[in-house]
Amino acid sequence: MPNNAQRVFIVEMLPEADYVNGLAEGERLRGVVTGLGFQCPPVERVTEENGFNRAIRNVSLYGVDKPIRGPRIGPFLHVSAHGYLSGVQCTGIALNRPNNGREYISWEELRQILIPVYQAVGDWLVLCMSACCGEAFNDYERGLLINAGDDEDVGQPYYAYVCSGEALRPDTFRDVFEAFYTEAASGARIDNIVAGANRRLGGEVFFAYIHPSWGSSPGI
Repeated sequence: MPNNAQRVFIVEMLPEADYVNGLAEGERLRGVVTGLGFQCPPVERVTEENGFNRAIRNVSLYGVDKPIRGPRIGPFLHVSAHGYLSGVQCTGIALNRPNNGREYISWEELRQILIPVYQAVGDWLVLCMSACCGEAFNDYERGLLINAGDDEDVGQPYYAYVCSGEALRPDTFRDVFEAFYTEAASGARIDNIVAGANRRLGGEVFFAYIHPSWGSSPGI
């Protein structure tokens, strides 16, 4: 069973057109993770940029204790959104393409929102991104650190980042992430969690990335 540090915080930004049987991804996921024993506050439903900022920062208000170094990791921050190569949609309104207005958050803006959350909840924050082009955020982080000077502290938005290598259909979302969080409930290393979920699903569905600033040192 998950320990107290293994909470799942869900931020939902998908339009009603993506609901299945009247339920959004976040609500369906909350039913899964609470059934597995995770603590999961009510889903943060976001319809505009300021709401997204506020919802994610609310995570730091729950006073999550840092888990001990060992087999347990967490908490998990799960974001459901439409994604693009340059960021995520945050209105919950169906758009044909992202724009530079209040409906869209770039990867740079996302990381700046996440840095204080990571600092507040401890060193083992796992960001799960349910969005198309999810791997683009990891690519952005790697490029940022490569281009930063040796003495430049650019901050860190997560310990580990988990995303799907393919777009998940609304009708398959629950089963796919149930596999992931079932493995996460065992408290294994993040790479073993992803490997176990992929075995359950019979393919390379999930990918996990330790933040580049950790190098190859983390033993968890």
